[in-house]
Amino acid sequence: MPYAFDEIWQLRGRLGTDELVTNYVCSLVAELTYYHVPEFEVEGGPHRSKLVVPSFAYSRVMSLGRATGVLNFLAERDLSRSFVAIERGAIAVGFLIGDVLLIGFRGTRFPFDWRINIRSQLIDYGPFDRWFHPRGRIFWPLGRVHRGFAEEAFRIALRVREEVAKIALKEEAKVYICGHSLGGAIAALSAPLLEDLGDLQAPRLFGSPRYADVAHYCSTRLDILPRQIKRENDLVPSVPPKKAGYADHPLEYDTSGNLRPTLQDASWASTIWRASLFLGNTFEPHFIEGYRREIGVACGATNAKSEFADFEQLTKAHVNAATAA
Repeated sequence: MPYAFDEIWQLRGRLGTDELVTNYVCSLVAELTYYHVPEFEVEGGPHRSKLVVPSFAYSRVMSLGRATGVLNFLAERDLSRSFVAIERGAIAVGFLIGDVLLIGFRGTRFPFDWRINIRSQLIDYGPFDRWFHPRGRIFWPLGRVHRGFAEEAFRIALRVREEVAKIALKEEAKVYICGHSLGGAIAALSAPLLEDLGDLQAPRLFGSPRYADVAHYCSTRLDILPRQIKRENDLVPSVPPKKAGYADHPLEYDTSGNLRPTLQDASWASTIWRASLFLGNTFEPHFIEGYRREIGVACGATNAKSEFADFEQLTKAHVNAATAA
């Protein structure tokens, strides 16, 4: 049976030259992160299952009640130069495919309590960036960013740098970072902290919430200004509210690659979505699986509508043993 992830090697050659294919490959990486579930997340399963979950796969893994991992799964597909970086509020999964490094981010704390996300204050971003680049930098991104997301981006960026150092990445290698939902916000805020790892490309975000004010977006280097891909009726990109100082993503596209601003959303849909966040309902338009399938169809991927991978293989004992700690 063909699976979506099986095509990643065939699509590698079109990374950077075909925007839709690049978005699709990044969506596969973003989806992969939901299959690495450490023990500390499993232990919180009963509570988390009642809150908003951004992935069918994650819900299914949690229902098993055991930790899962992805490193052996990647190794079996000739992607052994890989890593998983784990922090208290974020996970990053990275691997080299040829001379390209792909890194996907996801949140572990924030996806499950949107009341925290909506209330969080904006703080100055400058000190985070200056810590990583104390010398030789002409400018750093200014403006204000989501306090919780910035803290998690700082923590996970440190771990990612440690892991990338172990795989001997070439300086000229292209680096793509991506993330879905809260992972997208963390990926975006990690980008300036990781730009010296290689030839960093513009981050790809899928259904990411707002994470900064307009000053931060305006001061970000244009070549690494994140590209937000937004599925129709996914209202996560409309929170936190603008009245708290947040701004819409400047570059926002639909899953077919067309530029579409958040303001096109219907007000009634926004009301329903915000209510669902507090009531703990699921909201299918936000799930990563829907993003991956729609982007895959748009770019002509053969296995776009197929399952991501063999679920039993991804979660079997020998895959989990070395990676789920």
